[in-house]
Amino acid sequence: MVEEKEGKDQQTRVVITSFVADPKAGNLGRRVPIDLGTRFELAFKETEWIYDQSDTLNPVVAKFDELGLTTTDIFADDALAARVRQTLNADLILVGQLNAPRIRRKDFDQPVKRQRR
Repeated sequence: MVEEKEGKDQQTRVVITSFVADPKAGNLGRRVPIDLGTRFELAFKETEWIYDQSDTLNPVVAKFDELGLTTTDIFADDALAARVRQTLNADLILVGQLNAPRIRRKDFDQPVKRQRR
């Protein structure tokens, strides 16, 4: 879900919220936006990216707490997402949801055979 200001081609300030995720996903709903924000910062250097980077550096969660909102509220209601965007003085807000993520763990503990040449 994307909410943006009208009349601008290039966003200069973008907010990435934590994603709504199934409890089975653990902290994946929080990790994905950090990874996205980090990659976007490298790719689009002229844009300011606002996202929660840690428990202490969390401008988005702090604003949610101030407004009495949750990530689920923002995902469900476009007007609330626009309100958060405006209070953070951003041009764009990215809100997402992780549906049934598959997390597989594969252990490759079999001995590697040395190949003869």
